Amino acid sequence: MNETTLNKQIVVEPYKISGTWVFDFPPARIVAQPFWQGVPAILGLVLRRKDMTDVDEFRLTFSDGPFPEWDGELDMVENETGGPRYCLKGVEGELSGRLFLLDVFFSEPPPKIYFRFQRIES
Repeated sequence: MNETTLNKQIVVEPYKISGTWVFDFPPARIVAQPFWQGVPAILGLVLRRKDMTDVDEFRLTFSDGPFPEWDGELDMVENETGGPRYCLKGVEGELSGRLFLLDVFFSEPPPKIYFRFQRIES
């Protein structure tokens, strides 16, 4: 996947609390924000594909356009009032509408979200 454009990349480091994936985003004062319905299944799918099922945290880089070394993309399937729904290989997940209302990552849900998962080396 070598198509790239210049665009904003956002980096979060999801981690588990009581078996649930959450993330912090200090610029928006977000702490331990859980991923919404279906998103943990999408995270699990990608973690299995990348042979990273043993991790309790990882680096997630995402953007509304391709960027160097991206390794997957989510396609929007519906934009509901609670939040947009995205799909990866038949698995759907809803992103929190709160994140868009606060203009945390994107002002409006993009039609695609490109991502990269990386191990956090200690």
